[in-house]
Amino acid sequence: MKFELEDNDVVIRRVTNGWIVKTVLTGDSITDSGFEFEEGLRVLTHVYEETDEAQARDHSAFVRLLSDHFSECFRSKYSGGIVMRIEPQGWDIRERE
Repeated sequence: MKFELEDNDVVIRRVTNGWIVKTVLTGDSITDSGFEFEEGLRVLTHVYEETDEAQARDHSAFVRLLSDHFSECFRSKYSGGIVMRIEPQGWDIRERE
């Protein structure tokens, strides 16, 4: 499958121990990090690693990823938006209590 990357695109990939995010920037927003992808485009790689003991249930790496790359979608002091929290137990366990 081939796809074209454009400015401000975000590509998210799940890996064994976390997440890899690639963001695409153009000329004005290019920094020293990352590498040249096509003329005028730069791809930056961000790694969000989950700790070994938390891999099975802790989704904090994914929450950090979403917060870093989609902060404008989250609820803030003056605007509505997405609110996320990590629950330590499933809904079935809480209903039994």
